[in-house]
Amino acid sequence: MHATQNTVAEQVTTPARTLRDAVLYLSRHGWTQGAYYDATSGSFTPPACLVGAVGIVCYGGPVDAPAHMFDAPEFADFDAALTYLDWYLALRFADSQYYERLDNAYDFNDAKGQTADAVIAALNAAADAWDRTNGTPTKDGCRCGDSDCADVMPRNQDRSGCCQYCGYYDCDVCGWSVTAGGAA
Repeated sequence: MHATQNTVAEQVTTPARTLRDAVLYLSRHGWTQGAYYDATSGSFTPPACLVGAVGIVCYGGPVDAPAHMFDAPEFADFDAALTYLDWYLALRFADSQYYERLDNAYDFNDAKGQTADAVIAALNAAADAWDRTNGTPTKDGCRCGDSDCADVMPRNQDRSGCCQYCGYYDCDVCGWSVTAGGAA
């Protein structure tokens, strides 16, 4: 290296960074259910399910079974992101009768009636939660920008002023639900 060259700092991959990159991928290329990728797209960047998007982010492209790439050096990043996301989903939906069996990324993605917006909101919320837990600064307030959103409020606080990011009756960002009498 020449004395005038700047060194490049090694980039540290966190589960939060991986999840946000998966959000970016899904936003640009689309979302699907029931398979890792939409095989009918004919594209190297096909619409992907939640797990498929994390796989593409980690491995650099579609792979047949992202969760079984044990010998790939990128598997550690994939596994860290999915393990954290599964933990987050299990906590997020632990008390909800409406969301039975949505405590892992596969079931959450493939749930009947699931939407791309809800998947993206959950990925962003999980990434923010990882950042808060691990000392990485996050923006003030909820991902939707509503400072009253329960993402920054105690879970037992009134949610009547909660954001409308994911829908009035069932907000995937903060957990507010009118069907539960305003309690998550």
